[in-house]
Amino acid sequence: MNKHIFALLITAALLCGCNKSQHDKGTSVHSTPVKLSDYLFEITYTDYDTSRALSIFYDMDDILRGGACSVVRNGNLVGRNLDFIYCNMAEFIVHVKSAPHRYASVGVSSCLLDFTPYMAEHYPHCTYYDMLPYCTTDGINEKGVYCSINMAPNGDLGFTTGTHPEYEDLYTPMAVRYVLDHAATAEEACYLLQHKNLISGTSLGEMHLFIADANNSYVVETINNEVVCGKVKDNIMTNFYLLHPTYTPHACGIERYQKLLEHYNEGATLEGMCSLMQSVRYSLAYDPDNTPRWDSEFYEDLSHSGGIDITINTPKDVFEKYWQKEVKNFQNRKRDYLLDLWITTHTSVYNIQERSLRVYAQEEYDKHWDIKL
Repeated sequence: MNKHIFALLITAALLCGCNKSQHDKGTSVHSTPVKLSDYLFEITYTDYDTSRALSIFYDMDDILRGGACSVVRNGNLVGRNLDFIYCNMAEFIVHVKSAPHRYASVGVSSCLLDFTPYMAEHYPHCTYYDMLPYCTTDGINEKGVYCSINMAPNGDLGFTTGTHPEYEDLYTPMAVRYVLDHAATAEEACYLLQHKNLISGTSLGEMHLFIADANNSYVVETINNEVVCGKVKDNIMTNFYLLHPTYTPHACGIERYQKLLEHYNEGATLEGMCSLMQSVRYSLAYDPDNTPRWDSEFYEDLSHSGGIDITINTPKDVFEKYWQKEVKNFQNRKRDYLLDLWITTHTSVYNIQERSLRVYAQEEYDKHWDIKL
């Protein structure tokens, strides 16, 4: 999953910082966040400032965004796991009210490492909230357009420095918010993204988007500084390029993709889709009894490998020693982003027709929240 985390920790901690000694109220207009569980909150926005969010991206060398992630669409249902670092990070169910030139939407925002539940509870107007709508990782709008974002490790493909310099800038981590706010159909979402200057917002890798409405599903990827939009036959997306004809050497999420494909028909009902997404929860990457083992999740992981570039060609004994160390670290279940261990921080299942979703937090599948737009 190309988890080169350490170079980004300082920028993650500084990102729209919530200094305990200052009370900058920022520029967004929102409700007081409501705590639903230890790591999940709910909040409603009536206004936020795109230019401020863009300025934060301009000012920072890197914006920590990404995750492993799995998406599958079956009929009106879209299941989505956001896989990210096992740490003290709050996530938010974000409601957005409609406004001129903006559709109402609901989704889940995540991936601000230093935005802890303590911050969310004690500083409800800090400047983290100016970025929160733009950290929406998955959501649906009032027109029935669904959008989510996944990591796609890019290897030698290079980063997207700008797909259309003649258009307005949009950093890829902000793309879900842009689609939910402005697209009335999935096809229009593709058109809108093709008329923005998309720029990478992370050094972890590239992003790709899964966009769907009642009639169509699309994947949007940036390849060689071009926006590529296309339909894919399986209605599944994990963490390797789907629209690049030959590029797979740095792929991860291969085993998750295959499992979703093999059990695809089980996701035809709400309960079935919830169970299907649970079956690809990220903690299984560290489960010695998980068969087949998810080796591809560890490719390109330099953080704990002693400087060895973990790839499909790594000698078996070297990989085995490295993997056993990762498993042992995860079994300690310590919430510390320095350890760079991952879980499914939230599972969301959307019903496109009903404009609704079900949310599970922190792989706790005995508890859920049902949300209507």
